[in-house]
Amino acid sequence: MDEKFKIAVLFRGPVRPTVQSTVARCSEFMAQMSNIQNATITTYLATWRNWKQNKASELLAMDLFDNVIMQTEPTDAQIARATKIKNLPNGAEIRPVFNMYYQSKTALDLIAQADDYHFIVHSRTDIAMQLGQHLPDWFDANAYTAPHVHGVLAPHAPHVPAHEQWMCDQFGVAPAGMMHAAWNYGSIAELGQRIEAADKPEAVLQTMMTTRNIPAKAPSYVQWQLDPRRNA
Repeated sequence: MDEKFKIAVLFRGPVRPTVQSTVARCSEFMAQMSNIQNATITTYLATWRNWKQNKASELLAMDLFDNVIMQTEPTDAQIARATKIKNLPNGAEIRPVFNMYYQSKTALDLIAQADDYHFIVHSRTDIAMQLGQHLPDWFDANAYTAPHVHGVLAPHAPHVPAHEQWMCDQFGVAPAGMMHAAWNYGSIAELGQRIEAADKPEAVLQTMMTTRNIPAKAPSYVQWQLDPRRNA
């Protein structure tokens, strides 16, 4: 990056498994971002007001984020407005799927209007993502980059053919307009239709990217791991 870039970093998801772990994951990720030269970085947190015994207010008191989007988790009735199905064909429950896309689009809509960002980093509150020496490769002006993408062999799953790989919805980096377009499901009714047409949670994102001709790449990374205690 030779010119001044504006980068938005979005951490979305519940405060889980603990407030302390969320602080650690987000802080560890941001530490590596200081290695980007000539960049102005703005952070966003999109989270639910409460998650099990954890309260977002405890995380906000630590003043780690520039912007906060705090919502009440959608009710069963709200989700039912979008879709009546309870599970996807692969067994995934609908609530986490709906929550992910609803929360992501809400945040990305706001970020897209907030400033003329060059890139958006879309991460989670419960993920350890270290890019190491590969950091520059993730900021591609012509592609959406993620740990694994459809059509590309993935280092973590060499036994899975490239054509059977799917789009990762846990972490990604893309030019701002491309990131917003990738996650823009339209109306709540359209989100329901997209969920009903999917065989797995990632298929909603993959289908939107495919129909919008959004190219994807899978750069190398040092660590990519969801917190194994996230559902505790």
